[in-house]
Amino acid sequence: MPLLVLLAVAAAGALLLGAKGGARGTSQPTGAADPGMPPEEWAAVETALAEETDPMMLDAFAMLLDQQGFTKSAALLRQKAVSIGG
Repeated sequence: MPLLVLLAVAAAGALLLGAKGGARGTSQPTGAADPGMPPEEWAAVETALAEETDPMMLDAFAMLLDQQGFTKSAALLRQKAVSIGG
């Protein structure tokens, strides 16, 4: 895996962990695309959708969400990545 991709995955993981702030929630956040997604993770997705401009970061974050089973949120991130040129 190229170094740039590894760095993007690590940065996306840091974004996800930073948005979680610790323990995983169990309630369904309002507006979350995936059932069972903790509110902290949905907040990280919303932030990425609103603010992230790097398609590689969005793809890396989407890959992490896919691994957790949050495929709909991952698809939203990938759509944004494609729309901004990724």
